[in-house]
Amino acid sequence: MATPEDMRANAEYIRLADQVVDVPGGTNNNNYANINLICEIAERLEVDAVMPMWGHASENPALPTTLKTLKRKVRYQMCY
Repeated sequence: MATPEDMRANAEYIRLADQVVDVPGGTNNNNYANINLICEIAERLEVDAVMPMWGHASENPALPTTLKTLKRKVRYQMCY
């Protein structure tokens, strides 16, 4: 996932990614903390796991709970 602001910053993690999904910019409620958006993308792209890293959605217990409700089994992988 990358916001327009991330894309303009040309961050290395974006350049190294195999695939980047454009998400809305602005506050993180529009993107990195948006549980519905994350789950929709996970289902649409048929991902195997979601690793939310630090902050944003990783602090919301609704993310692993909502991932469990998806038709496709998506693992929730914390990064420590």
